[in-house]
Amino acid sequence: MKSTWAARLEYLVPAHEARVPLDLTSFAMFLIPVYSCYYAMAVLALMPSTQLHRLVLWPPAMYALWKAGTGLDISGGMLEYNHTNYGYCIMIWAMAMRVTEWALLPEALERPQKYRGRSVWKDALDLCCTLRGINWAWSRGLPLPTETRPTHSTAAFVRATFLRMLRDACACDLVQLVLQRAGPR
Repeated sequence: MKSTWAARLEYLVPAHEARVPLDLTSFAMFLIPVYSCYYAMAVLALMPSTQLHRLVLWPPAMYALWKAGTGLDISGGMLEYNHTNYGYCIMIWAMAMRVTEWALLPEALERPQKYRGRSVWKDALDLCCTLRGINWAWSRGLPLPTETRPTHSTAAFVRATFLRMLRDACACDLVQLVLQRAGPR
């Protein structure tokens, strides 16, 4: 006999088999509402006197994030790729935390005049994509590590970045392959 808490959790989090695979229909059903709410919340976080609007948008945004995180299977139904679902859920969790932060802000976020974009739409897109808040007022005083790649030319920087990306991707793939081979069959 299951406890009432276990029954409630079973209702909230569907079984792995009940998740919907990623296709155009599930993209429209799960991800378009998520990204729309996320972007709308970022736009509202930049506009003054929108705290009430953000608080109203917060529950539907959190519901959309929850449904997308628990109802979508991006592993293609293959258990050996289930780690992609975990990474996806971490991304959804990070988005939920940012939406919560933006909803509860008493004042609008702002950029210093030097970095301010021409439109709130572009600034909202930058806010959605930035992780450390570089060029935003809320990241003042954030210690940034010194750049180790060559910055004297764009081509040298891009080349060094690309080579580092290849090295890191190969290392991650190798670690994943070793872990999968060492795991139970």
